[in-house]
Amino acid sequence: MTDPRLDNPPIVLRRRRLDEAMFVVGGSVAVIAAIGFATQTSFRFVGLPLGGIGMAVLLLGVLQIVRPTTMVLEPAGLHYSILGIDRFWPWEDISGFRVVRIRSGRAIVFDVAQPRSRTFAIPGFFVIRPIPLAGLLQHAQCRWAIGGRTTTDPVPLIGVGT
Repeated sequence: MTDPRLDNPPIVLRRRRLDEAMFVVGGSVAVIAAIGFATQTSFRFVGLPLGGIGMAVLLLGVLQIVRPTTMVLEPAGLHYSILGIDRFWPWEDISGFRVVRIRSGRAIVFDVAQPRSRTFAIPGFFVIRPIPLAGLLQHAQCRWAIGGRTTTDPVPLIGVGT
C-alpha cells in the first residue's frame, strides 16, 4: 500500500519557517548587543567579535529566507536544496532510507549508488518529522523507481533509544 500523498506529485517540503526566522532574530540581537558595547572599553574584545558573529548569523538567516531549504519528491527523483546548493538523485540510484541520531537531532540517511557508492544524510528539520519522512521517501521510491522494491518493512531507526 502506498502513501496517498504521492498521488499528486510533486511533493515540496520546507524547513519550518520559525527555524529560519530564529537565525534572523538571533543575529539581530547579537548585532544590537555589539552596538551596546561600542561605548565600552572592552569593545575591541567583546563587541567586535559579537557583532561579527551576529552579522554572519543574520546573513545566514536572510539567505535561508530568500533561498529556503527544500526537498521535492517527484516521479523523476529526489531534489534537495540547502543554501542555494541543489542536489538531485533518481529513485533508481538511492536506497536504504533510515533515521539516525546525530548530535543536533535526527537525520535521514540513505545510500547513493551513482556516480560512486556512498552514503548521504539530510537533516530532519522539515515540517514532517524524520521517521514519517523516511517512510514517505521509502514509499515514493517503491512507487516511482523502475523496478522499485515493494517492501513494507518499517523504517530502521539507528542510534535512538527505545
